[in-house]
Amino acid sequence: MAISEHVWLRPGDPGYGKARMGYNAAHQTSPALIAPVRSADDVREALSYARSTGLTVCVRGGGHSIAGFGGVDGGVIIDVRTMSAIEPVEQSGQFWVGGGALAGNVSKQLGQQGLAVPLGDSGGVGIGGLTLGGGIGWLTRKFGLTLDSLVAAEIVTADGTVSVVNSSEQPDLFWALRGGGGNFGVVTRFRFRPHRLGQVLGGEMLLPLTAKVLGSFLAEAAAAPNELGVIALAMRPPNRSTDKAVLLLRLVWSGELSDGASVLARLRALATPITENIRVRSYHDMYELTAGDPASITNATESIFADALDDNAIATVVEAADTPVETGTFSGIELRVLGGAMADVPAEATAFAHRDRKLLISAVRAGFPLEHYSKHREWVSGVRRLLHPVETGRYLNFVELPVLADVAGVYPGKTAERLATVKRAVDPTNVFSRNLPILQGVPS
Repeated sequence: MAISEHVWLRPGDPGYGKARMGYNAAHQTSPALIAPVRSADDVREALSYARSTGLTVCVRGGGHSIAGFGGVDGGVIIDVRTMSAIEPVEQSGQFWVGGGALAGNVSKQLGQQGLAVPLGDSGGVGIGGLTLGGGIGWLTRKFGLTLDSLVAAEIVTADGTVSVVNSSEQPDLFWALRGGGGNFGVVTRFRFRPHRLGQVLGGEMLLPLTAKVLGSFLAEAAAAPNELGVIALAMRPPNRSTDKAVLLLRLVWSGELSDGASVLARLRALATPITENIRVRSYHDMYELTAGDPASITNATESIFADALDDNAIATVVEAADTPVETGTFSGIELRVLGGAMADVPAEATAFAHRDRKLLISAVRAGFPLEHYSKHREWVSGVRRLLHPVETGRYLNFVELPVLADVAGVYPGKTAERLATVKRAVDPTNVFSRNLPILQGVPS
């Protein structure tokens, strides 16, 4: 059924205020129109309306963009969150999922069949933005990026054309979708090939933070089998008994459970754990660890890829993690250890060009009053400046305030050239401008 104007939301309509809110309260917008869509035809109608009125278009999937790309002042939000159906896995071993589905729901349904797609670390993240930008989480070393499990996509391009693209049908566009973000159209459905995954050994281990512990952890995690996935947080823990900086390890062992014991023992040997909550569980249950994340939170983030941390960089992380902040504000440095299956795919195979990177490091401040944004923004920017000597690139999904220099950091060299060629072919007038740009300019 085609969408009609009476279900579109405008300023003053009931539900408009909630519907316009994105994840990062620092980048909220006031759109002229919010169009919930339930089919590709609905998307075509919303695009047609935007073209006829000259309004800027943006696309909202899970709404978790830290840059606020899912919102636009005075424009049209095409809201695909109403397209969240997760179809059963077919005999082919593949399945379709709506462009607005959330990672946690996808993971839960697949887990009931002993299957998984490698996703991020928050169940509230939308499958669309996660996949189009890469998708880095606990299973990246085991199964690769989220986009590496993508086998096809249904997309509505700027002229209203609806296509299913894959490695043989419009392969250049399919290449660009895997890492090129939302620059090319509205992806209404994704088709994935999941992986067999039973129970995992997972949970949290809290260690005291010192330069020695951090350096030893990075070495152990990098040398561990690919079945170990770790997202570490160097921080002063809010609402905990200790006021000293700690290293929180959120980890998943996805190999034989009996083999995980020796891997965990090596991590425990780094320092006596302050607390530990690691047990046999389903992969989906890992989202319990982040289930308390609010739907909307003020956030300031800087993120870089790196290949190694030298002594100066390690000291920077430890010192930054130990910086006091006001009660209720999260402050920390997140470190994701990469490698494994992510690096097994040739860099030119997809638009994600950072296959060989070893670490993803993010300085984060969150949960503070909006009026304090500038102060916390300066802190995360300062951490990045200090880590600049080890920076080797940028991760699209974690770019908060895009500038032109970030384009080269996310899309280096030939990747940028090929993306620009695809963009000119499918969206020559840059209808989908609320993204990290691949032609010129930056989002306003």
